Amino acid sequence: MQKLRLFTVFLLILLSGDNTFSQEEPESIRIMFWNVENLFDPFEDSLTMDDEFTPAGNHGWSWKRFNQKLNNIYKVIISTGWKPPDIIGLCEVENRWVLKRLAEITPLSKFEYKIIHKDSPDLRGIDVAILYLPNSFKPLETRFIPVTGLKPGDDPTRDILLVKGIMKSRDTVSIFVNHWPSRYPGQAETMHKRKAAASVLKQNVDGIFAVDPRCKIIIMGDFNDEPRDESISEVLDGFVLIAENKLLPGKDTNSRSGLSDPDMQGLCVDSLTIGKISGDNIYCLIPQVTNSVTGTMKFEGRWFLFDQFMISGGLLKNARLLYTGIIDHDFLLEPDEAYTGKKPFRTYNGYIYKGGYSDHLPVVLEISIMK
Repeated sequence: MQKLRLFTVFLLILLSGDNTFSQEEPESIRIMFWNVENLFDPFEDSLTMDDEFTPAGNHGWSWKRFNQKLNNIYKVIISTGWKPPDIIGLCEVENRWVLKRLAEITPLSKFEYKIIHKDSPDLRGIDVAILYLPNSFKPLETRFIPVTGLKPGDDPTRDILLVKGIMKSRDTVSIFVNHWPSRYPGQAETMHKRKAAASVLKQNVDGIFAVDPRCKIIIMGDFNDEPRDESISEVLDGFVLIAENKLLPGKDTNSRSGLSDPDMQGLCVDSLTIGKISGDNIYCLIPQVTNSVTGTMKFEGRWFLFDQFMISGGLLKNARLLYTGIIDHDFLLEPDEAYTGKKPFRTYNGYIYKGGYSDHLPVVLEISIMK
């Protein structure tokens, strides 16, 4: 059975000392993030290392496979709920042209998504981008922030996308889309790259907090690290919202790492904890684990939560109801024959074409804000 795992945070604003209940109905906005895994066009680009994803390349990338990929992505976007997402963050897209094909050639065209994109310095030419519904979100400012602080000899990585805009014609929100450097060829060997990205993100977040400590910020992306890893818990200094109505600092060294930790399962913020939320902090949102899919990508039999949402305390304190979850429809998964359970059904297994979706599962955030 196809299913969307939505995990709930009930923010009891009525009982919070910092908020008063309003009879006005909250407006909700749905945001999706997905690493779509190598959304390349079939053309060779002399400026990037995209040779493998051309008809003559090792992956035998063709028009037929490209169009199948677009249709797969469309299918997943539509499957997130009874209405399409208001905002979609994407990574591993080659250029604006592939986004235009997705938004204008597939049945997604009837929703008239607009595109925010810029080619990044990544050597393979993969970028981050946003699709948005103009009736739900009106951009005011867009910046593509380069990741600095890398070591000499490090390859350049994807920019961080910052879009400031009006959400549902009432709330100004700053949205960051990230795709931090990969763990290849090893977690320890590449950690400094993700710390550099985290430092750049933190500088820009702190700049927004300096202007307005109660500002509304949404951060999403494929961080190639989990919330307890140093790049997020120490450099970004994110706080982790977990079960049992507790708020723990992300840098808590007494907590075990990994999503198998029962203390990390779920989000539940009630009137006892809402008062502890600081407007100028960032909070990582950890979805509750209720089945065998305990993360967004799987490597050597273990699930990792690399794809995440984080929000500012100013947004959290003004939310009436918040959902976050992993989209794990059956058609997005296949049996993990080498280990146990299931794994993401990806487009390629090595150089073998599978016709699947991605090596990452999408994540979704839905939030209702009281004015």
